[in-house]
Amino acid sequence: MAKIKLVNILLVLLLLIITQTAGANNTATQNINITVSTINEISLSTNDVNLIVNAPSGGSTLDKVSDSTTTLSYSTNETNQKITATLNKSLPIGLTLLVEATSTSGNSEGQVMLEDRAVDVITGLSNVSESGETVTYTLIPDMYAEPTTESYTITYTITSS
Repeated sequence: MAKIKLVNILLVLLLLIITQTAGANNTATQNINITVSTINEISLSTNDVNLIVNAPSGGSTLDKVSDSTTTLSYSTNETNQKITATLNKSLPIGLTLLVEATSTSGNSEGQVMLEDRAVDVITGLSNVSESGETVTYTLIPDMYAEPTTESYTITYTITSS
């Protein structure tokens, strides 16, 4: 009989231990994997700009033509970035196209001559988001500029310095 009591006591104790152990799982854990992608976005306020060279206003040289109606917006979450501009093809002899973009957060390179290779327009960009930066195009013709109507594409790119 003493053996049976001892076995019953041991069973009760074992049952209490199992019950408390089962009740101990009142928490759970989970791993969260976070990825922040590279953000380099750029946009222009308009797709088309018209630069028209007319007869000289006085004298013998053609007048330069400027347009400042375009704005530039850009964002990057990287450091040491720059914005470059590239013409899709060379301009004909007698025409020079300049671009200047203002920059609140970076360094504007001032008026730069656009070419069919990348040229720096804004440098020194790190973790910024700007909008409404003014873009000014200036077309400078000389007396060798022949009559033409042609379209050019300018590609702006955010890239590392």
